[in-house]
Amino acid sequence: MLKENVLTTGHAKVILSLKDKTEQLKLAHLIKQKGLTVRETEAVLKQWEGTKETSKKEKQKAGSQIENRETEERLQQILATKVKLKQGRKSGCIEIYYYSPEERERILAVLLSK
Repeated sequence: MLKENVLTTGHAKVILSLKDKTEQLKLAHLIKQKGLTVRETEAVLKQWEGTKETSKKEKQKAGSQIENRETEERLQQILATKVKLKQGRKSGCIEIYYYSPEERERILAVLLSK
């Protein structure tokens, strides 16, 4: 997966920190399936290991990051452009990228049609 550019070297370092080969493969497939970032992968690994007690906030943050990533992907598919979610403590924002006035109009048409 590293050769196919599905995983980065950062992902590989996190995966190799696991001793069990089965767990390594399981984590690699999860990264590929969910499109996890290295930070999200580290959060998942912390949950799996259970060696360090994670606080309720850390668990929520890891789950929220994965959820945000999935939401970004859904919006990108619908709008056919780059979308970023930025999460604050209680609120956030959605950034929708466009690269020409025509594309902006197309995106607006999609958003206003629903």
